Amino acid sequence: IMQIKQNANRASNLVRQLLAFSRQQTLRPRIQDITDILTEVSHLLRRLMGVDITLELTHGDDLGLVKVDTGQMEQVLMNLAVNARDAMVGGGRLTIETAVFVNDETLRRGEDDMPPGEWVSITVTDTGHGMSPAVMKRIFEPFF
Repeated sequence: IMQIKQNANRASNLVRQLLAFSRQQTLRPRIQDITDILTEVSHLLRRLMGVDITLELTHGDDLGLVKVDTGQMEQVLMNLAVNARDAMVGGGRLTIETAVFVNDETLRRGEDDMPPGEWVSITVTDTGHGMSPAVMKRIFEPFF
């Protein structure tokens, strides 16, 4: 029953994200522990990966708290995991690592600045075949 409730909450979060994407509803970021979010979603990711793919989750030290919409973070991780799974037909390894990233200077990220300070980075890697240049051009398109 607990798993059914969790999956229903995830479905509700997905609908909320779709509404937010269409600008009909805003996301609800909260201050929370990213390690808790990753630990919780890792149970679902292990089932998504199947038996031929190993999921390795490495938590950095002293990450502190982050302001994030849990549903959005879970959805991003699930999308990355599904893409990785599809790229590892014969099996492989999906690794998710967290660490503290210290930005000493402002980094340019498109039109947005990343102010100096401590940030949490989440690195997702897999042993799949990679993406073609055509796919790379589309990775930031919604619903691609």
